[in-house]
Amino acid sequence: MGRFESLPIKLNHSIMEIPVAGYLGEKGLTLQLMVEGKQKPIIITPPKLARESWISCYVRTPDKPFKLIAIDNRQREWFAFAMPRGVGTLSFWAMWMLKQGHLLFFIGLLLPCLLLCGNDFYIQKRNIAFPD
Repeated sequence: MGRFESLPIKLNHSIMEIPVAGYLGEKGLTLQLMVEGKQKPIIITPPKLARESWISCYVRTPDKPFKLIAIDNRQREWFAFAMPRGVGTLSFWAMWMLKQGHLLFFIGLLLPCLLLCGNDFYIQKRNIAFPD
């Protein structure tokens, strides 16, 4: 249990990655960015509970320096985080596409099938319109 507050951080990328582990997202466990000059913090919430593994949270990087604040008000639950790192926009989209690999695979199978079916339909229609 406790509270951690970092020194001000400034990153030069439009997106940042913050790896987290544990039970962040449960009640009483909070990770937030406090941006200089703003009253309301940015709450970091992972897409799912990481539990005993690491998961990355992606957030738009504030244009002003910010502090990373971790608050743990639970005795039995925990969470961990690593230092935020900047990620370029193209790198972010490349990582997103890799995570969607199964979907891209099926689209890659479906498109040639649609092209073949469409081409076959066009040839049949052409033969009907212009008989020998």
